[in-house]
Amino acid sequence: MLADSGRILFKNAGSVTCSKSYFIFVCYSMIENPYRQPFENSSPAGYEVRPRKKHGILGILAFAAAILGGFVTVSSLATIVIMVADGDMPEDSAQAVVAGLAVLLGLGIHFAGTILGLVGLFMAGSKKLFAIIGLILNTIALLVVLGLLVIGLAAG
Repeated sequence: MLADSGRILFKNAGSVTCSKSYFIFVCYSMIENPYRQPFENSSPAGYEVRPRKKHGILGILAFAAAILGGFVTVSSLATIVIMVADGDMPEDSAQAVVAGLAVLLGLGIHFAGTILGLVGLFMAGSKKLFAIIGLILNTIALLVVLGLLVIGLAAG
């Protein structure tokens, strides 16, 4: 390799023009290192190469349950509020039963998401981000829906 006023000549690669600051990042990577080992076998003495952790499937499912349960719960509660505001909802109608069952379905999804988040939080060998987010969102949703149910039972 010969350097002459920003022009670098490589043994088998021809010549490349680089600025001095760019030389460190780009041109240096073109120089072959005869002492470099392949990535799979390279590990400094006393260190082991560990595979990267992946997100746990249970944490991802807990997060998905929080989103799905939130959609079911909010849409069913919005339907109930709109029907009560219009005065179109007698308590024994089929619409009231379906809306109530949809709230209970959302509650069940949030409960399952909470369990999945707890189990995903204690699984070894995986990232915990989605498990933590799913656990927090599902627990908040459970508390809010249960609070609304208690308020509704007390009022009515």
